[in-house]
Amino acid sequence: MMQYFSVPESQNVPFAAMRSLLEQFFQQPAQVARIPSIVQACSTNIPLLAPMLPQVVLDYIAGSGNGLDIEKSVAASAQEMQQAALALFRQLVQEDSTLVLYMDDIQWADKASLEVFSSLSRDLKDVPLFLLASVREEEQDEEFFKANPQLVLLDVHELPQDKLPELVASILGQPDHFSDDFYHKLAQDSLGNTFYVIEIIRALLEKKILSRAVGQWILDEKAYQNYEFRVDMTGLINLRLTGFLADELQVLISAAMIGRQFSLDFLYKFMRFEGPDISLDHLLLVIEKARKELLLEELAGKDANLFVFMHDKIVEVLRGRTNAAQKETLHEKCAQVFLSGFSGDKVEDEELPVYQLAYHYNNTNNTDAIIRYNKLAYERALQQQSKKEAVYYASVICQEYRNNLELLNDERLTFMIKTTHLMQQVGYLAKSLELLHFLNDSLSEHFLGEKRIDILLNLGTAYHWQNQLPQALSNYKQAVDLAEQSGRSLSSWRPYHLLANTCFFESRYKESVQYFTRALELIPEESIHDYLMSLAVRLYAYYFLGRIKEAEEDKLELEQRLSEVPIPAYRSNFLHSLALCYNWEGDNEKGLELSLLASEEANKAGLMLSVYSALFSRMLAYFFTEKHAKLHETFLEAVEIAEKNGISIIIESYWSFQAFSELLQENFDVAQNIIDEYLPRSADSENKFAHVMFLFLQAGVHYCNTRFNAALDSINQAWQLCRERELDICSPWVMELRLKLAEVRKEDEQASGISAEADSLLQEKSGLAFLRSHARGVVEKLEGFRQSKLSLSQGDSSISVFKEKLQLENIVKTSQMISSILKIDVLLNSVLQAMMETTGAQRGVLQLIDYQAAGSPYFFSNIDQSDESFPAIQTVLADQQDFFKDSIEGVVVSSKELAEHHVLSAVCCPLVIKGKPIGMVYLDSQYISGLFSLEELRLLSIFTSQAAIAIENAISFEKEKEARSAAEATLRAFQLFVPPQFMSAIASEGIDKIRLGNAVERQVSILFCDIRNFTAISEGMRPETLMAFLNTYMETMVGKSIADNGGFIDKFIGDAVMAIFETDYSDGAVQTAIDIQRTLVEYNTHLSKAEEHREIRAGVGVNTGTVIMGTVGTHTR
Repeated sequence: MMQYFSVPESQNVPFAAMRSLLEQFFQQPAQVARIPSIVQACSTNIPLLAPMLPQVVLDYIAGSGNGLDIEKSVAASAQEMQQAALALFRQLVQEDSTLVLYMDDIQWADKASLEVFSSLSRDLKDVPLFLLASVREEEQDEEFFKANPQLVLLDVHELPQDKLPELVASILGQPDHFSDDFYHKLAQDSLGNTFYVIEIIRALLEKKILSRAVGQWILDEKAYQNYEFRVDMTGLINLRLTGFLADELQVLISAAMIGRQFSLDFLYKFMRFEGPDISLDHLLLVIEKARKELLLEELAGKDANLFVFMHDKIVEVLRGRTNAAQKETLHEKCAQVFLSGFSGDKVEDEELPVYQLAYHYNNTNNTDAIIRYNKLAYERALQQQSKKEAVYYASVICQEYRNNLELLNDERLTFMIKTTHLMQQVGYLAKSLELLHFLNDSLSEHFLGEKRIDILLNLGTAYHWQNQLPQALSNYKQAVDLAEQSGRSLSSWRPYHLLANTCFFESRYKESVQYFTRALELIPEESIHDYLMSLAVRLYAYYFLGRIKEAEEDKLELEQRLSEVPIPAYRSNFLHSLALCYNWEGDNEKGLELSLLASEEANKAGLMLSVYSALFSRMLAYFFTEKHAKLHETFLEAVEIAEKNGISIIIESYWSFQAFSELLQENFDVAQNIIDEYLPRSADSENKFAHVMFLFLQAGVHYCNTRFNAALDSINQAWQLCRERELDICSPWVMELRLKLAEVRKEDEQASGISAEADSLLQEKSGLAFLRSHARGVVEKLEGFRQSKLSLSQGDSSISVFKEKLQLENIVKTSQMISSILKIDVLLNSVLQAMMETTGAQRGVLQLIDYQAAGSPYFFSNIDQSDESFPAIQTVLADQQDFFKDSIEGVVVSSKELAEHHVLSAVCCPLVIKGKPIGMVYLDSQYISGLFSLEELRLLSIFTSQAAIAIENAISFEKEKEARSAAEATLRAFQLFVPPQFMSAIASEGIDKIRLGNAVERQVSILFCDIRNFTAISEGMRPETLMAFLNTYMETMVGKSIADNGGFIDKFIGDAVMAIFETDYSDGAVQTAIDIQRTLVEYNTHLSKAEEHREIRAGVGVNTGTVIMGTVGTHTR
C-alpha cells in the first residue's frame, strides 16, 4: 500500500503527491530490484515522467549510462503526461497482487497529481490497482467529482457503537469488560469521532475514573455517567499543550510554521538559524513528548526523522499562538533557511526549493521576494508540464502587480496577458475573464497601447470557450477594428481563426469563410495542426453555404496532408470533417468509415468533446442510409456523453436528425414530442441549421396530417431563414416541400416559380444534387404517409360514426343524470367517471379553479398522489390553467415528463361557463397511444359544457345552503337579545327589512319587577356568586312565571325585569306578579343559614294602556 498525506504546503508543488507515493513504492527492497526493468520498459516516457519520479529512480537513470536524458525539457500535453503515467503504473502493478494507492485530504493535493489519479481511475481498469482518496465533505471540490464520474463517492459516517469496544481495546492494550451503558455514553460524547474517543479515555485516566488494578481495567461507572465531555477540538489541543514549557512550545510552533510535515534536520537548522543554540537532543525530547501527547507521528520516507502533525487543526492552533508580525518573521526565516545552502537562485538549479520558497514568501509582505520566487516556481512548473500549478504562481505575481500598480511596465503587462492565456488553457475561464476585465477597465488606453488588442482577443477567447458567443464575437470584432484603426497588421492568425470559429457557431458562415481565409494566409507552414484545423472548419462552412466546388478543394488538401498529423486529438477532428463532407455528397459508406476512424482517434486522445463530435458524422451516415436502429443507438450515446460532460454544442442538431428518423418511420407522436421541445430551443440558440431542420420537420408533420396552412407557415419560416443565413445545405429539403405544397394546393404558378428557383440553385451549386435527390425522396414519403392516413380515415369512417353515436348517447344520458345531483363530491365523481367511460381513459383528474374546499382548490382524482407520474400531471394542470386563460379549447397533451412515466395518451379540457373556465379535466392512458382524436375533443367539449352547468348549479346550491344555515344561526343569536314578539310587531316583513323609525301602536299590560335593597345584598357577595344568583333568580323565579302566563321579557335592567303582555293576556300580568311573590316565599323558607345569600324581597308593578313599540337611535345603532 502506498499512502500520501496531503498538506497545504505542497498544494501547488507539481507531482508532489505522485512523487511521494512512488517514493514509498521504491523503498521496498523487492521493488528496488525491479527499477532497471521498469526504466527499460518506460524508456521512451522517462523525460515525461521525470517530474514525478523519486530520487532513487532518478539516481539509477543518471548512473546507468543508458543514454536517457532526464534533464531535457520536453513539451507535452497533459494527455501525453497522463498516457506516460498509465504506462508506468502498468509496469508497477504485478498480476499476483493488488497495488493500493491512498491519498488523504485530496483538497490539498497538487492538481498535476490529481489529474494522474483521475486518469488512472478512468483508464486503467484492466490491472489490479485500487485507488482510494479521502476528503472532508465541507471541503469537497464538486467540480473535480463532476469531471470524474467514474469515481465512487462513499460517505464515511461516525464510528458506530458496536465498533467502539475494538477501538477502546486497541487504546488500552487489552479487551475490556465495560457495560453497554458505558459504550452508549461514549458514542454520544464522542460523536463517533476517533479523536474524541482517545481524548475521553485520556481524561478518564487522568481523573482516576478509569484505573488499572491486578491486570484489569476498572471503571467507576457512576462517576463516568456524571462526567461531562465538551466537544471542542481546539480546547482539547490546547489542553494537551499545557504540559509543554515555553521553549518546548516554541519548537512546536516553529515546526508548524515549516508545515504540517517537516524533517528533523530542517527543524534543527531552523531553530539554530540566527537564534540561540539548541541541541538536537532537546529537539528529540520535545518531539517524543509531542508524540506521546498524540500531536505528532513519524512518517516513513526517504529521509529519516520525517514527522507529520496528527491533524491540521493542531497546526492551526500552534500558528494561532503567534501574531501576524511573528508569523511573517517565522515564514521569512523558513525561506532563509531554505536559501542558506545555495549561492545562486536560478531556476536551472534543480536543487533550489523554489516551491517552498514561494510558499513561505507568499505569507510575508516582501513584494520583491514574492514576485521573484513565484516567478521561479512558475517557470519550474512549466518545465515540468504542470500548467495548473504554473497558473497558481503566475496568479500570485499578477495580484502583487495589481496591488502595486506602480510596478507595472510593458514587460510585466505582457506577463499578465500571457497568464490569462495560460488560465484559459487549463480551463480557469472565470479567473481569466476577471483578470482581463481588470486590465481592460482599470488601465488607461494610453498605458495599454496596442496591448489592448491582445486583451480584447483573450477576452474573446475566454467567452468563446464559455460558449458565450455574442460576447466573444464582440471582443474579437473590437480587436480587429482597433488593429485596423491603428494601422496594425495582425501578424497572428489566431484572432482570425477564433473569430471565424465564433462566426461559424453563430451560423454566420459567409463571415466565417472570410476570417478562415485570412487565418490560413497567416498560419506559418510549420503549424500544420493549426493550418489544417482552420482548413477543416472552412471546408464545413463551404458545405453549409452550398459552395461545394470550393469545399472539394479544401477536402482534397486535407486528405492529402492527413498523414502529416500524428496526434490523435487532431486526427479525430480532421477525419470527422472529412466524414461530414462525404456524407453530404452521398458517399455514405466512405463517410461512415471515416467517422468510425474519427471516433477511434478521439478515444485514444481521451477527449470527450471529440468523441461526441465524431458521433454526429456517424449519425449522418446512418440517416442517409436509413439505418434507423443504428442512428438511434448513436444518438443515445451522444446524448449520454453530453449529459455527463455538460456539453451543449450542436445538441439541437442531434435531436433534429433523431426527430427526422422518427418521422420517416411514421412515429409521428414521438417526432412531434421532440419538435415541441426543441423547436423553441433551436429558435433561441445560434444553431440556425438545427432551427431550419425543426421548422422543416414541423411542416412535414402538418403535411402528413393534411394541415396545409400550418405546413405552409412553418416551411415559409424555414425558407426565409435559409435565405437570410445562406443555409443552402438545407435548401433542397425546404424547396421540395414548398413545391409539393404548391402542387397539392393547385397553385400552379407558384409551383412553377419554386421549381425554376430550385433548378437555378442546382445549376449554380451542382454539388447539392445528392441532397436534392434525397429531399425529393423524403417529400414523396411524406405524401405516401398522408395518403395512407386519408385512406385509413375513410376506411374507418363508418366505425367512427357508430362510435360517435354511442358516445353521444352516453353523453346525453349522463348529462340528464348529473343535472339532478346537487352534492358536489358525488357530482364530481360522477362527472369524472362518465368522461373516462366515454373516452376509454384509464385515469383522470378534475380540478375546480375558484371553488375552495377546506381552504384549497377542489381537486378530485382517481390517481394516487404517491404515484411517480403525479408531479408531471400537476405540472401539466398548472401549465394548462395559464393556457385556458386565453383559450377555452381542449388540447391533446404531450410532454417529455409524461412520456417518461409511460403515459401514451393525454388530454386536458376546460370546464367553461359563459366563456370563463371554472375548472379543468385531465384524462390519460398508459396503455393506448393516440386515444384522443379531434373527434374525442369535440365530444368532450359538449360533455364538459353540460358538466360545467351541473357543477355550477351544485356549487350555487351549496353556497345557498351555507348562507341559509348562517342566517338561521344569526337569527337564533339575535333572538337572545330581541324578543320574537317584539320583532313581529316592528319587522313583520323580516329582520332584514327593519328600519330606523319603524313603530306600531298596541294595547298591552307592562310588568316591572325588581329586588328590594339589591345594592346592600350585592355588596356582600363575591362577583361570581352574584352573577350565579342573578341568573338563577331571573330564570326560575321571574322568567318562568312570565312565559307561563303569556308574556315576554322585553329587557333586563340590572336586578329589574320589564315584561310585556298583549291585550289578550292582561290577566296574565297580574297572575305573574302573584306567582313571583309565591316563589320568593318558598325560596326564602328553604334558604340555608350557612349560605352566603340573604333573604330577598321583590317589588312588582303592573299597568295596562296604549304604548308605541318601535326603533329609535341613530343609523349605526
